[in-house]
Amino acid sequence: MAAAMILAVAAPAYSQTASTTPSPGTNMVGVPGCHFGERIDGTTADQAAKHAQAAGYTSVTGLKKSCDNNWHGQAMLNGAPVK
Repeated sequence: MAAAMILAVAAPAYSQTASTTPSPGTNMVGVPGCHFGERIDGTTADQAAKHAQAAGYTSVTGLKKSCDNNWHGQAMLNGAPVK
């Protein structure tokens, strides 16, 4: 309960900084393609890039998170560009 209150207080500060990741628990209503109740988890673009690199992808760029918490971007795999 205390953690939830801290997030609620801290959320306005996060909204003032540039980020490609909405703060955890952000309700995505009003975002194209999102539905009521869909929420973004706490993973970051840096974590997603590291996960992709561990799977063999290189030059990971342009990561954006969708409403289903999947990350989308561009990278190279075995010398070929992938999206």
